[in-house]
This record gives sequence, structure tokens and C-alpha cells, in this order.
Amino acid sequence: MEEVWSNLTDENTDKWLHAIDRADRYHLDMLVFRSGLIEPHLRKLQLSAHKFYDLMSPQELRVFKQRTLGHTFVSIAVEMEITESSVKEYWRRTLIKIKNVIEKANKDEEE
Repeated sequence: MEEVWSNLTDENTDKWLHAIDRADRYHLDMLVFRSGLIEPHLRKLQLSAHKFYDLMSPQELRVFKQRTLGHTFVSIAVEMEITESSVKEYWRRTLIKIKNVIEKANKDEEE
């Protein structure tokens, strides 16, 4: 018999949440391998991206993730409970950091 969400007990809910958590972890692990499918000439940027993520503040990272998923400045501001201008400032900082990381990667490749 198929379980219906409205009929879930606390015990069932815990099982579902555990299964969802495991699926999310598996998905993240698989992304690592999928990233290996990047064309060889773009891999330097992939390595640079790790440096970029390390440079970001937690707020910048939240804004960056939301913007790359297509969320608007307004919706991000509401979700983060900050002003739209703060969101735009975090976004501006991430763009500067991306630019610097890409330029350094290109410079290192030329040398």
C-alpha cells in the first residue's frame, strides 16, 4: 500500500527526512564527479572557482548562490531580511572577486 503524505506519522516523517538527507548528500557527491566532465581548457577556471568560494563572506556566498539560481535582488533581500541595496552590494563584491580570480588564472596560464 502506497503511503500518502497526509497519513504520515512522526516515525514515517523521520524515515522520509532521513532518505531525503541521504539523497541530498549523494547528489552533492555526484556533482564532484560531474565537474570532471568540464572541457580541459576550462579546468583552470574550475580550480580558480575554489579559490573564489574561499574568498567570499557567508553573506556574499548566499547572495551568489541565489542570484545564480535566478532569484531577484528583492526576493533575496526578503529571504535574508536585509535591504535590496545590501544584496546588490554583496553581488557587486562577488563580481569583483570573480573578475580578480579569472584574471589571475589567465595570467598564471600565460606565464
